[in-house]
Amino acid sequence: GIVTVHEFGEDQGLLYLAMERVKGEDLSQMIRSGALTRPQVLEVMAQVCEALDHAHKAGIIHRDIKPANVMVGRAGGRFQVKLMDFGVARLEGSNLTSDGTWMGTIGYMAPEYLETGKADVRSDLFAVGVMLFEALSGGRKPFPGETPTMILSRMMRQEPEVLSLQDLEGLPTEVGQLVARVMAKD
Repeated sequence: GIVTVHEFGEDQGLLYLAMERVKGEDLSQMIRSGALTRPQVLEVMAQVCEALDHAHKAGIIHRDIKPANVMVGRAGGRFQVKLMDFGVARLEGSNLTSDGTWMGTIGYMAPEYLETGKADVRSDLFAVGVMLFEALSGGRKPFPGETPTMILSRMMRQEPEVLSLQDLEGLPTEVGQLVARVMAKD
């Protein structure tokens, strides 16, 4: 569930990364178009979690989990999810990027990461919760705002929006509880 990197290097002063070509559509496009049913959203997100689990067990924190970094294709009639863009990932224990430096996309960064600059497994899971909220709600943001400052303020000071009964129609009640839990401030 993680995009394969074939080669990386430098050519005439430019760094490059050659990755596998992944066919499909990114999750942000699928959310905007309403292309997934609720059960399909859960299948896609389960595969995202499996890929993250693999990365986390290897000591890698992605730090930029968002729908645009999830490619969804089909293989044999089933979804095949690939987690992409490990460009700001951090290896646990590494000092290649200093603590206190934000890496990622506003709206998906966990409040404790915004506060301390230290990302860990929970930071990635917070972003999964934001993605799940968006996918189930038809694209609504759990921390809406017109500017990055407004979004950051809401993330730090307010509880996220809540999924409606309509958003969760046909799903077990535990799904709404799970989304709330992974987006909790603590």
